[in-house]
Amino acid sequence: MALVAVIIVASVGAYYATAGKSDPDGPIDPTSVTITDSSGTSVTIEMPITAVAVTNTNAAKFMQVLGVADLVKGSEETTRTMLPEIYGDTDDIGKYSAPNGEDILSSGSKILITQFSSRGITNYDELTAMGIKVIRLDMYGETMLEDLQKFASLFAPSAQEKANEYIAMYTEVVDRVLALDTDSSDDPNFLFEFLSMKKPYSDNSELSKIAESIGAVNCIGYLHPSATGATSDVQAAALLNWDKLNGIDYILIRGTISDTSTPQSQFDKFLAVDILYEEFTAIDAGHVYVIDTDVLSGPLDYVGYVCIAIALGLDVGDLDPSALVADFNEKYGFSYGKTQFVFNVGPVPA
Repeated sequence: MALVAVIIVASVGAYYATAGKSDPDGPIDPTSVTITDSSGTSVTIEMPITAVAVTNTNAAKFMQVLGVADLVKGSEETTRTMLPEIYGDTDDIGKYSAPNGEDILSSGSKILITQFSSRGITNYDELTAMGIKVIRLDMYGETMLEDLQKFASLFAPSAQEKANEYIAMYTEVVDRVLALDTDSSDDPNFLFEFLSMKKPYSDNSELSKIAESIGAVNCIGYLHPSATGATSDVQAAALLNWDKLNGIDYILIRGTISDTSTPQSQFDKFLAVDILYEEFTAIDAGHVYVIDTDVLSGPLDYVGYVCIAIALGLDVGDLDPSALVADFNEKYGFSYGKTQFVFNVGPVPA
């Protein structure tokens, strides 16, 4: 990820050149900016942008990071629910999967920011036929920093500056976590459960890649080496058999921690996926961790790196997830009120 960040910063000029600029410090192009989105589509946007609609919550979060959240005039329910203090008053544009074109236009926007690889829209052709410019940027995972740089190029130079500041902060933390990899020949095995899907992540998933980047091995890579998606359909019996033969050292659970959802309740939901899950040796060893979903995707995923390292038993030094989130809140005007993001859970309820 650190290498990606360096490449992105070095290529900022490419985005400005596309927009008709010779210099990132120069004035914003008065006519248009063209970017290539996550779908591979080139989208030309007339400048300056005065209003956008979003069905991509990560993009909405990054607009706050970039200091341009006031341009969001329409959004879908998840964005308004997750960030009510920022987007609670924006117009409702319908479901994320098929936002309403008339509602987008009535909000004052002719631009929609959505995702591509997941949570994409099904009515792209309909919206573009209405004159709405649809920008599909994933804004998470391996392409997140590159997507952010492209996204920031749509706005004033101050947004570019904020993007570069964020990238510097992000890479400083991630580089420290990546340096924890000891290159040991005895790397621990893990199972990473995507609780809302009731499936383990395959080794193709972004979160598996993070865990493997700091010296752990996803057991799904052995059990389902041909997996092409982010999750795997490997059955509990096969997992348990592999555990007995080889040992699954750590179980990581992506869960939601809230006023009504506790780490223990998330662990209970994990056990309820299949009764055989109760027999995993990592439970008796005390190596089961719930990690809050808020830090596993989007702007806070550098905190997720730290949480995953903690769950894998690594010494992260003074990298404290709570302090990192508090700093993020102060710097960018968010109000994440949680003080813990990784939880050791178990044993099996009696």
